[in-house]
Amino acid sequence: MDQKDLKQIAEVMRAEISKNNFMLIDLMDVKLSNQRNRIMKDLEAKMLKWKSDIVDSVNVLAKEIRDEREFREVTSSQIAGNTRRIERVEKEVFGAAEV
Repeated sequence: MDQKDLKQIAEVMRAEISKNNFMLIDLMDVKLSNQRNRIMKDLEAKMLKWKSDIVDSVNVLAKEIRDEREFREVTSSQIAGNTRRIERVEKEVFGAAEV
């Protein structure tokens, strides 16, 4: 083996190493892309669950507010009705309604 043969072997080795480096880089890109996609899917699923939990909480709160408004309307109607009945009874019993 002489100097020329060693140079040719070195050239072949450099070419193979360079080719392998490109293959390794491509493989790493694919693996990183797959991992990124998996992480994004997990993140999207967690965000969807979080949004669902918020919407559920808001729905419960909205139902409570609606029920409270309905209760106030019924109660105020009952109070107004009772006030009229009491005034009518006072007028009949005492002869005059106190204001």
